[in-house]
Amino acid sequence: MSHLSNKNIPFWGALAIGKTLETNHNLQRLNLDHNNIGREGAATIAKALETNQTLQRLVLSRNDIGREGATAIAKALETNHTLQDLDVSGNAWREKNGIPCGIIHLSSIITPQFTTRSQTYKTRYTTHGF
Repeated sequence: MSHLSNKNIPFWGALAIGKTLETNHNLQRLNLDHNNIGREGAATIAKALETNQTLQRLVLSRNDIGREGATAIAKALETNHTLQDLDVSGNAWREKNGIPCGIIHLSSIITPQFTTRSQTYKTRYTTHGF
């Protein structure tokens, strides 16, 4: 597993990571916990997930990916069939009106095995932090 947690990686650092993931054929686990990749960085990583066929575990916890980042990741998971474990805990999910929009977008795409801390669903994903 590549541990890049708590390195203060901004969104433009996530751009480089995304480009690498698009062509990487070896990396199976990536931990980007507690960085500053934000919505733009999450969107870049999501784009890479559309074509990446080796990454099995991705930790994006505490990165403030928001609704836009969650939506981009959800869209990427429609075509990605290798990612099995996705940790998105500790992200800013709520809009100003208090509706958890980001997680609703993400969970609406992840249909049939994800496990949450409070509930288990039969799909191919294990997710953390909902």
